Amino acid sequence: MTVNIQTQILEAEAQVDSLKKEMGDIKQEFKANLIPFVVDWYKTYSKDEVSKKPDLVKQLGVEELRVVKARVNELIEKVPERVDFYMDNDALWWHLREETTTYLEKRKISDKIEKEVKYLLAEVAEILAEYGFVIEEKRKGDILWAEFQDGKEVYLKPRYPYFVTFPKELEDIYAQYVTRVDRAQITLKRIRDLKEEQKVSEAGDLWESL
Repeated sequence: MTVNIQTQILEAEAQVDSLKKEMGDIKQEFKANLIPFVVDWYKTYSKDEVSKKPDLVKQLGVEELRVVKARVNELIEKVPERVDFYMDNDALWWHLREETTTYLEKRKISDKIEKEVKYLLAEVAEILAEYGFVIEEKRKGDILWAEFQDGKEVYLKPRYPYFVTFPKELEDIYAQYVTRVDRAQITLKRIRDLKEEQKVSEAGDLWESL
């Protein structure tokens, strides 16, 4: 009986390992699809914010504006490494930390990931803020510098303060990740139950052997 239980445990653990590998692959796919989203967002956001202030554009002049755009373009070139910087955080991914109580919605990218994306989006706003195109204040404006946690004001790195609408492709990829998390959690519970059953069986076998 104990041997059979141990076999079931090993098979279940192998299933979890396989699911974690799939989650790792999905994480990489998510990151790869996040890059063009951020690049497009930077381009659209910077153009929109500059277009809103024609008087400032005239005041800065062509040469200064060229400097601003060059800095934005330089940031755009660095998007892949910036995505790595924000997304390669173990705390964002279940398969790297395995929390047994985690609940994730299939059709919603997790709040933790969204918050990191907001940090990423704020990087282009920081550049525009230096030239007056973007409002930069502690708790309002286009860059959020602080928030309240447990009733206290906590200063953070700059974060885009508004709702982020992710493309359906990214949401679908994340939904695949959540599906595997759910399956892994169910399997882990089965492993825990089997191990308890194994203890009972071993205790009984010991008694019988005396």
